[in-house]
Amino acid sequence: MEFTQYQLDRIARFAAASEGIHQNQLLLTTPGMVKPTLVLAMRSKKTPEISEPKLQNAIEAFKHLSAHHKKAKRVDRFVPAGLVLGAVCGAFVWGRIGPAMGIAASATILAGIVLVKVAYGYLALRPIMQRFRLTYEEAAFALNEMIEDPRWQADL
Repeated sequence: MEFTQYQLDRIARFAAASEGIHQNQLLLTTPGMVKPTLVLAMRSKKTPEISEPKLQNAIEAFKHLSAHHKKAKRVDRFVPAGLVLGAVCGAFVWGRIGPAMGIAASATILAGIVLVKVAYGYLALRPIMQRFRLTYEEAAFALNEMIEDPRWQADL
């Protein structure tokens, strides 16, 4: 996967901000401070200086995060279908066996959908976070604010 100049600039800003965050324990331990720090870094006028190995590490992280984002979007597409399936199965079981089993069948399918969504949303992201030493807030920011950005998506 090749990144455009816009994407490389955003990755460099993210990497520099992330490095600064990890050097400041107060930012890491104070809840809600990581995202504002990253937002400010994205808004800076000048691209920060960052060493080549750290930039390459960030590029590799964003390759993995982009792949995770694509798979997460596929999982999201199946959630409505699962909800419809749960409603249909619940209605079928309600009519054949009774209301208690119909509700139980619907609740079981709904719990399965929630479990798949949570499992993929967090547990599949965990190895990426560990490999590249990202916090959950940093990974969520990269996925939701950077990769989900329309300009980023237009460059793919």
